[in-house]
Amino acid sequence: MTELIAGGAAGLLLGMAVQRLGLTNRDNVRGSIALLRRSITRRVLYGIGWAVALTALLGWLAVIDVDLLQVIPLHGGTVAGAIIFGAAAGLTGLQTGTAPAMIGGGRFLEGVCGTAGCLIGTMALPRVLPILEGVRTLLPGSGYTLFRVTLDEPYLLPGGFLALGLTGAGMMVVAMLIRPEPLEEPVQTAPEEEAPQEVSAEPETVQEETVVALLPGEEPLVVDSADGAGEESRKEEEEEERSETEQETDGENHMG
Repeated sequence: MTELIAGGAAGLLLGMAVQRLGLTNRDNVRGSIALLRRSITRRVLYGIGWAVALTALLGWLAVIDVDLLQVIPLHGGTVAGAIIFGAAAGLTGLQTGTAPAMIGGGRFLEGVCGTAGCLIGTMALPRVLPILEGVRTLLPGSGYTLFRVTLDEPYLLPGGFLALGLTGAGMMVVAMLIRPEPLEEPVQTAPEEEAPQEVSAEPETVQEETVVALLPGEEPLVVDSADGAGEESRKEEEEEERSETEQETDGENHMG
């Protein structure tokens, strides 16, 4: 029960870290592998360095039982598998650690498909191994560890957990020295100017109350005088009505 709880908590923290690093986005994964997304590469390298340093600390404190550590031998099959894994991750943007995190990271369908592919590959691996036996012999197998962190396995370099912890700290320092790419500023576009309305100087399209002024070398100037002409016509009609009324009144007075 303890192993299930510890494993579940570790998986949950790993998924949160993957989501926080932005590795649930395929473009970020491809960019980090191609060293085009320096910010993602910086985060991943810092996370690996922190994991190495923490592993060294837990091993030194005997929280991690070094007797149970299994050293995977390095041979031609491991190198060939790493090349295939890197090529597949660069093309698809999916990895065994990022595909399950995509399920809860807003890319459910991609995460399910990637996780299913990883499971199918894991189940098919025992049947493929006999065919790839010749690949292992391309590189002599070795079970060396980098530093002396186990009791009976051979190691390459002198040093123990302290050297391993310093290696992790060095990786974190290198990660902090990587400068992230500058943020892209939004491009501000100038507001579009309204095109001036074209005025036609043709007699058919000009109103009766419109005056067109044509000057040599200048565009035609159209002045609409409909409002002014209307007011003048109304004033003339009112004056005519007044004169007619006055004439009628004078006629009646004369008759009387």
